[in-house]
Amino acid sequence: AVSRGIAVARVICIFCVMFVHTWPSNHAIDLTGIVSPAFQLVLTLAVDVLGRSSVPLLSIVSGYLLAGSVKTHAGQPNWGRLIGHRVRTLLVPLLLWNAAMVTLLIAGRSLDPTPWQIPRDAETWANALLALQQPSTNVPVAFLRDLFVCIIFSPLLLALVRRGRLLTLLLLAGLAANVALDLTGVLLIRPMILLFFGCGLALRVHGIDVGHAIVRPWAIAVAVALTVATVWGEAALAALAPVAAVDAATMIIRRFAVAYLFWCAALALADTRFGPRLREIEPFIFLVFCSHAIIFALLSPIGRALVGGIGNPLYPLYFFAQPVLALGIGIVGATVLARTVPMLAAWLNAGRLPPRQLPWQQALVAHPPHHDRDDRRAA
Repeated sequence: AVSRGIAVARVICIFCVMFVHTWPSNHAIDLTGIVSPAFQLVLTLAVDVLGRSSVPLLSIVSGYLLAGSVKTHAGQPNWGRLIGHRVRTLLVPLLLWNAAMVTLLIAGRSLDPTPWQIPRDAETWANALLALQQPSTNVPVAFLRDLFVCIIFSPLLLALVRRGRLLTLLLLAGLAANVALDLTGVLLIRPMILLFFGCGLALRVHGIDVGHAIVRPWAIAVAVALTVATVWGEAALAALAPVAAVDAATMIIRRFAVAYLFWCAALALADTRFGPRLREIEPFIFLVFCSHAIIFALLSPIGRALVGGIGNPLYPLYFFAQPVLALGIGIVGATVLARTVPMLAAWLNAGRLPPRQLPWQQALVAHPPHHDRDDRRAA
């Protein structure tokens, strides 16, 4: 159940992440008077609640899987080999996908008036390609950079977590405090990723059952209540105590609550008829994650021609269409790359060759129509 849930969680979380980067990517500005109050609510739910709050579960899953892979080694884990593997699966895709994004923006700046950030000197080029001090040109893949830093910290984190639950709680409290204090500085662009990565390590090391036993109606109700309170009560809390710690605490509570809800949804979906369909998409989802900002940039002239901007009454339709288009284009593009340039496809897809068949083609092979089976029996 857990492995099936992880595959489904990756798909639904990355699909929701795409809402954060939809064109024109200015969802953080005050849209009062520009869009309707109803669509403002939709944007808040899609971008802040579902989009930004899906990253923590991806971080938890990464920590959980890493702790499991380390446990399988006899004796002392070979950290050098593990980190070398993560260079190939995290840093190489980070570099390649950023290079693709920069190339696209330079080639298309005469066609698209969007003020994209183009590298100007050695420092901006280094940051654009490797996200050294701030998000790279391909903003979503900066997550891979922070995740690699978490891998570097993992020997220390695991050593502390294995010393008992009390020290684990103190460690996680320290990582939560770091979200507000930012003691890691430029080491982490988003310090919250390390907090949730550490939670994933702790769950695996301490053998906490994260299967269906973790799904409880009362816990779901509490998570929903906390999500609602932290979204609509955030302004009131900030007015009462306008300090960074309050903002960080509010955000952490919301991220934990929504991560739990995402996980419950993933476990539930995994056991339905949609579960196999979602798991068939999972081998493509890393490539979709890395490419969706590029696809949105390619689609932006079309969006500008169709709806003009975020204030157009038709923009809500285009807003929801973008992740669907990115998912479809990413999957088709992955199969084309796998068939034509498999080595490049593997490098772009974290070292794994994407399937050569589309998900629905795989489903037909795995579950042929009844009349085909009847014909074979008759033959």
